[in-house]
Amino acid sequence: VTSSGVRLGPSSTLAFFWQDIASATIVTLAFALMRPRWVTWAVCAIVVGYIALSAPLTIVLGSPLTWTMIRAARGALSDSVRHHVTAHNVIAIGLVWAAGLMGAWIAGILTRRLRVTASAVMLTACALGLWAASRIDTIGLDRNALTALLPRDHAVGALSIRAASRRSPFPGASQQAGAVDLTSYRGAARGMNVLLIVLESTAAQYLRIYGAADDPMPTVTRFATHALIYDRAYAAYPESVKGLYATLCGRMPVFGMPAEAHAALPCASIARSFGTAGYRTALFHSGRFGYLGMADLLRGMGFGHLEDAGAIGGHIESSFGVDESSTVDRLLQWIDAADTPMPFFAAYLPTAGHHPYATARPGPFAGDTDFD
Repeated sequence: VTSSGVRLGPSSTLAFFWQDIASATIVTLAFALMRPRWVTWAVCAIVVGYIALSAPLTIVLGSPLTWTMIRAARGALSDSVRHHVTAHNVIAIGLVWAAGLMGAWIAGILTRRLRVTASAVMLTACALGLWAASRIDTIGLDRNALTALLPRDHAVGALSIRAASRRSPFPGASQQAGAVDLTSYRGAARGMNVLLIVLESTAAQYLRIYGAADDPMPTVTRFATHALIYDRAYAAYPESVKGLYATLCGRMPVFGMPAEAHAALPCASIARSFGTAGYRTALFHSGRFGYLGMADLLRGMGFGHLEDAGAIGGHIESSFGVDESSTVDRLLQWIDAADTPMPFFAAYLPTAGHHPYATARPGPFAGDTDFD
């Protein structure tokens, strides 16, 4: 049983590895059919090099590179990329690259008869693996560095555009035993100021209100003594920019669609709703709006004021953004600068929970590990 809860057996093992076998089959056939031979070796070296580069990334991220990851791994993540350029990872890349080229060399010196036999065996294994994969949930662990780049069909994408934004995907959920009736709170906060804080890359298991031993956010813990706490909430999408779309619009993001393209989808933005109700509105982000199309997404959300790391500046600056104390100072200045008694709605998007954890002073825990 893997750490992800998948039980391995003869058929399920083929389900997880048939894509690797298919890739090896293609290399074997390429050496048999492609001419001139130097072209074969050049293509092989590039493909194997890419696979080798993906090896340490898969160890760190739990997934091979996808197009979304490749698009994201630019300037904003350069500090994090440099952090993982270690001797261990460089050696891992070299070993995988050498092993791949050695396998290609062996395929190249096989006799034609052995190549045909090996290809037939591998094609049979691929067919059995494809059959097995259709009968078990591989949760994406069957992908390798090459097949992770191929498009995958996500039926939920089309559904998310057509479905009514407020319709529950779980029919009868409101009638389930133990469901809490919150209608008595309707209008209770009328006229109050509203601050929305979106914690990126922050797992519930590390917060005291959800049972963590340490307490990295004591202020939140104090608020929790007189707050409504939801302990069964789920991410709408495993990408922060699309999660922001879901938060501000109350709609499911679309699989396979770039974040900036969501700007054209229908959205009853919470910022626009507050603005219509007579609130001042603003969003402050310790990162940069240029990351993964966030600027396009936010442009039509109805915020009266937008600032990111470029406008804020800071005491500490990383490739990902600026320190949180600088962002909070700007947010408070905006609040204090009001020349009318209008209430405000402000969204605050910190990045300190995201590697490289840039701070202007030491954190609350002793030690120099990423976790501390």
